[in-house]
Amino acid sequence: MIKRPTTTKGRMVCSIAEDKRQSKGVPRRGIQSEFRAPIGKKFVHKTIEKSSKSLPKSSEIQKKKTQYELWVDQVIDMGIRNIRREFIATIRTYTPSGTTIAWEADKNYDKNRFEDIKLLDRTRVILRNTPSNDDYYHASYVQISENINFICAQGPLPNTVEDFWCMVIQEDSKVIVQLCQWTEDGKTQCTEYFPQSDWEYKNYGAIRVKIIQKTSPISQLRKVYRTKLQAIYKDKTHEVNTKFSEYSMR
Repeated sequence: MIKRPTTTKGRMVCSIAEDKRQSKGVPRRGIQSEFRAPIGKKFVHKTIEKSSKSLPKSSEIQKKKTQYELWVDQVIDMGIRNIRREFIATIRTYTPSGTTIAWEADKNYDKNRFEDIKLLDRTRVILRNTPSNDDYYHASYVQISENINFICAQGPLPNTVEDFWCMVIQEDSKVIVQLCQWTEDGKTQCTEYFPQSDWEYKNYGAIRVKIIQKTSPISQLRKVYRTKLQAIYKDKTHEVNTKFSEYSMR
């Protein structure tokens, strides 16, 4: 029996200079702060009452929000500290129902980054036509709705980068969203799966990868960067955008 690695754990007074152009003997002219009515005219200050119909009530706004938006609001209100507490109290010990035969196989134990995160057989991504003829990578299909689907995968290990790219090409993935840094707290969280120098191919087993568009910030997302990559396997060329944050998402 092969001994598995130990469980990994857990894994933020305004001042304005005086007018130096002021001449001697010439009084300084200030800007009038209020409107003065002409002599002989009566100035009446009238307050315009806000109509109750001009602005939507908060209850009406809440009704228009989707379930996803309400969930996001709830998560933001909880904050990082309470989210971590909830995870420790209710989620860390959660075990999903279903078989995990592929995950438990001894031949696959060194392909799992974490010992305590199982992989269900019914939702796992099964690789096809890989150089090693192996079908295993720690990744699952996740369906949010009929039109929203994605794959949740562990960061590749040195011995699984080739399989990672086989999965990306096989599933025709257009975007890779990296939710961790390469290294955190002195520990490697994700093996680099694309070259750090521009315009040069790097081989990951049978897969050749290069940057075809330099890393650049995404204007709509704070501290999030994008790199466009090209991967070649056999006679297939695949392009994908990888996005990652300057900070860890965990």
